[in-house]
Amino acid sequence: MPYLKSAVKDYDLPDFVNHLVPVVETSLSIGTGGDHSVTGTVNPGVIYLADSWQFGVEAMVPYNASSQSGTGVIGQFHIFLDDALPSLFSKPIFGGNE
Repeated sequence: MPYLKSAVKDYDLPDFVNHLVPVVETSLSIGTGGDHSVTGTVNPGVIYLADSWQFGVEAMVPYNASSQSGTGVIGQFHIFLDDALPSLFSKPIFGGNE
């Protein structure tokens, strides 16, 4: 939604909606046995992106019947330390001028 508002067209959506980013992640693996079966999950979700943090929720949907027995949920919370504490994290660790 941030890209839609800034680069395509501003639809005057509520501020909360303008901070949402839709995502789809996959985690697949192929067996090394004789059948070479594929298992894994497809994870559609949404991330709320703020200035110094983000929060995301995704559904964890099985790719096929042999992947797992049900649907799950994944949550994440990230803090961008360089934005949250710029005086501490905005300079080089080694070799920078102070």
